[in-house]
Amino acid sequence: MSYSDYEFYTEEFKGNLIPEDAFDSVIAKASRLIDKATSYQIGDLIEWPEFTQRQVKLAECAQAEFTHQYGEMDEFLNSVGSYSIGDVSVSAGKANETRSQLVKHYGICDEAISLLMPTGLLDRRLR
Repeated sequence: MSYSDYEFYTEEFKGNLIPEDAFDSVIAKASRLIDKATSYQIGDLIEWPEFTQRQVKLAECAQAEFTHQYGEMDEFLNSVGSYSIGDVSVSAGKANETRSQLVKHYGICDEAISLLMPTGLLDRRLR
């Protein structure tokens, strides 16, 4: 279940990287990552305060853009770090070494973490 729609993405989040025909699949994946990062405590978004609702939607859109832009390559480099094929070598290098501990812990992008942090949803002690 996604928390935001394409209209929210373009009008409120002001996103423009994800084409409308790809939005549903990308936002669904982002929603699953947000749910996992928040320990599945969101449930029915309408039951949360308006501020929290907006932050969750913004975080989902931020994660969707990150997933759309870096997608499988980010996941792949996080798991293997680097690879070589013949004379071509690709490495996550310093970017992978200096990734935020929060990004590693929650499995979502920095922007999504920043948007969710003031809601308390990332704090597993609250519920």
